[in-house]
Amino acid sequence: MNVIWGIVVVVLSLLAWGGQTLAWFAPSTAVRWQLMEAEDDVEPTFWADI
Repeated sequence: MNVIWGIVVVVLSLLAWGGQTLAWFAPSTAVRWQLMEAEDDVEPTFWADI
């Protein structure tokens, strides 16, 4: 059972890592897939922090 939970945690963390990587390298695709907000929709101060 511990092995199954370990696999689940690894898969979920790889999904999150993949989303962050996509947002870094292809922001327009990440916006289209709704993984992040468009720059026009966010307050400039907060966008600078991202």
